[in-house]
Amino acid sequence: MRLVTVGPYRHVRNPMNIGEIMVVVALAGWFGSASLLIYALLAWCTLHGFIVAWQEPGHLQKWGDEYARYCKTVNRWTPALRRGK
Repeated sequence: MRLVTVGPYRHVRNPMNIGEIMVVVALAGWFGSASLLIYALLAWCTLHGFIVAWQEPGHLQKWGDEYARYCKTVNRWTPALRRGK
């Protein structure tokens, strides 16, 4: 296995999780459902806790300095689109 830092992972560290939350938020808007919006918020909080407490320390242990540099240059949740890359 290798650390993937290309494609959408070049802009944000958790693009699939962001997509999942965006789908639930979109469904909440489509159906006018406050329950789905609350579910999206709870899902994001759960994902965030899991990622910070378990996934990132595991990645740091597995990939070391390469992952630490990646974390310094790529945001966890907020895409930072850079020109020229």
